[in-house]
Amino acid sequence: MFKSVADGQTIVDPQEAAESAGYVSDARAGRRRKNSWKGFTYIRADGAKLADANVPERVKSLAVPCCRPFTRPYDRAELIADAILHAVGLGFAVTALALLISMAGGLPGFQGTSVWIYGVGLVTVVATSTAYNAWPLGSTKLLLRRFDQSAIYLFIAASYTPIIAQTDIAPNNIFLLVIWTLAGLGLVLKLAFPCRFERLAVLLCLALGWSGLLAYDVVFSPLPPATVYLIAVGGGLYSIGVVFHLWDNLRFQSAIWHGFALSAAGLQFIAVFNVVSKAVAATG
Repeated sequence: MFKSVADGQTIVDPQEAAESAGYVSDARAGRRRKNSWKGFTYIRADGAKLADANVPERVKSLAVPCCRPFTRPYDRAELIADAILHAVGLGFAVTALALLISMAGGLPGFQGTSVWIYGVGLVTVVATSTAYNAWPLGSTKLLLRRFDQSAIYLFIAASYTPIIAQTDIAPNNIFLLVIWTLAGLGLVLKLAFPCRFERLAVLLCLALGWSGLLAYDVVFSPLPPATVYLIAVGGGLYSIGVVFHLWDNLRFQSAIWHGFALSAAGLQFIAVFNVVSKAVAATG
């Protein structure tokens, strides 16, 4: 810093101000965040732990996620791997939607509508994930993150819908209402409280996905064993994938998580396809 000859006011050197704030360069960030179960800690550019107690509060006020790519950018290989998976996912989702919709016309009432709900939910969750992960860092990416995570809740509810809709009995209808209510709660959680209650959101996703076990007799018992097996293995893959989703320091963490999610979605699509095919055959 130095004094202006004209007015005696202090003039701040831009480079000095940037470095004192923790910024180093576009290629090498200054302060970084490291995820931990209790929240996250801050690391200075020299690798030492930042002890400034005011920093966490300032960062939390910005509502910036304490996860990659916001804490550390993905490298080129990671981005390419993730992009390939999302391209495959989009192709799969659109093909699945077209195939199911061609069959939905043979189903009466809500049975046919439920197929649309599932197909649109599948395309939506893959499309929002693609947009969020492909978008560069900035305020728009933060907004897309809300939509991406909200779509997951809707997709879980949409996946249950065509399975439950095939049996029009009161317990099934009540369970479907509960599923969509919980999905709506998750939607509000991610849209209204971005970057907060992150662990609660993950637990709610897992609880919503496995909630069918609580109503096994009315939801899954009428299904063929092979179909139940596909749904269960798909749920297991989703659950294992969550471990990699939270494993922030692992290279290719995002691509691995999306690989598990895409594999699970494929298995559960086969299960839904089997259920819908059987319903179409039954209607003649």
